[in-house]
Amino acid sequence: MCLAFVLIERTGGASEWYPAKFVMKSHLIIKILSVIQTICTVCVPFLLLGCGTLSEVTPVELSEPGWRLREGQAVWRPPSRPEIAGELVLATHMDGRVWLNFSKPPFTIFTASSDDKFWQIEFPQLGKKRSGRSPSPSRFLWLHLPWLLEDEPPPSSWKSERSQVGRWTFKNLKTGEFILVDLPYE
Repeated sequence: MCLAFVLIERTGGASEWYPAKFVMKSHLIIKILSVIQTICTVCVPFLLLGCGTLSEVTPVELSEPGWRLREGQAVWRPPSRPEIAGELVLATHMDGRVWLNFSKPPFTIFTASSDDKFWQIEFPQLGKKRSGRSPSPSRFLWLHLPWLLEDEPPPSSWKSERSQVGRWTFKNLKTGEFILVDLPYE
């Protein structure tokens, strides 16, 4: 039996002899680990994101049957921002879909929608869009409006008050966000 040895030079000038079989196994292990690292670097982000990047709300066609449309006014004071007064259009579908638009003509402040699987809110003037799996988070109270207007209790950090027919006030006790909605009944 013949044994082969390989001379490996170390930093600092020291050299050592190792069996070739050991060195070959070490190189093989290093190559395998390198391949695993490459696979993880490429695949893990996709696994972590899952289908989240594909979350899309069913497109809304308000002319199809089953939609109920309400139009009115709203005043919104986002956290640490000045108040914005504008027009509010709220559409609800018999199947539970929701679509709403808050605008200060000619500008859309945001458009939001949700269905039984996904929700999304888009701020076109800011170039921002948020979306996720249903149910929508309480920080976007706008997507909860249809139920709140039917006297459902608001999320825990919010306080609601109905001051008169068709007028509601919502205030986030933690952030100071404020929403006044005036949506007359049809």
